[in-house]
Amino acid sequence: MLDFIDFNGGATSTYLRRVEAMLLESPYWRQHEGANFLLIISRAHPRSFMTVKETAPWKKMMVLTLEYHDAQCLAVPYPTFFHPSTDRDVDAWLAHVQRATRAGRRPEAVLLAGSSGRLAFRRPLVEACEEADACRHLMLKDSEVLYPEVAYIYFNHTFSIHPAGDTPTRRGFFDSLLAGCIPILFEDGPFSVRNEKQKSEKPVVAYTRFFSPDEDQGWIREVALLASSVEDAVSLASRVTPEQVAQLQASILAFIPRILYWDARAPLSSDMRVWRKYGGYNVAAEMLRRFAERQQRIRNHV
Repeated sequence: MLDFIDFNGGATSTYLRRVEAMLLESPYWRQHEGANFLLIISRAHPRSFMTVKETAPWKKMMVLTLEYHDAQCLAVPYPTFFHPSTDRDVDAWLAHVQRATRAGRRPEAVLLAGSSGRLAFRRPLVEACEEADACRHLMLKDSEVLYPEVAYIYFNHTFSIHPAGDTPTRRGFFDSLLAGCIPILFEDGPFSVRNEKQKSEKPVVAYTRFFSPDEDQGWIREVALLASSVEDAVSLASRVTPEQVAQLQASILAFIPRILYWDARAPLSSDMRVWRKYGGYNVAAEMLRRFAERQQRIRNHV
């Protein structure tokens, strides 16, 4: 696994060279020039890695990473705050989400977004939310954010607004779904992308690659609302019918098992019944199946 946490540009290049040297020494690597290896990157695909991948010894290797997607990269969504180890854990969580809905959630949309420093581009959205009756702005400082607090906020709201993040998709989108809170995404405009690089991977398309190999966008509209503008986003919660809300919440409940990352610290039980219901249906498992299929094709051509 490549871990780029706290690396600057120079340190990243040094680290990559060390990884290259280690790989080239492996006899297993030389068998297929790395085509039978899976590299896991712990963060959203770093530009420094992308600038050398085509010429590096690992150019034939498959990469499992957050966000980035191409013929050799398997994209997975951001991990959320709940990691089950059995089907019973998942069923208990789904019941918890249903209880929160039955108990009654706040009807307005919540916006968890900063509005200063590197996030200053969101200021117009924050101001529009603060002026709208159907929107509630909560600003959490990065150094003070605890996931139980984030989960509690989403559990207590019916809707949540998600402008683009540091990458085309946003971690909060998945946290919101996990808590049964209906996400509102931006279909167009400055809050659907943050920079030129993201324009080719706008959120609607970016989210698609995780769950639909043919980039069918239909599933997104089953679990989220798409806003056409800032004004549309901050008022959308007041214009959705109760029937639409109920349908979206039911779709989200059925979708939650697909975004879970299971607890890898839990001992693997020999009794498959404890995870047969949900264990093999999350997006990470789907990506690993694609990798296994690729390995079988390689073996068939040897």
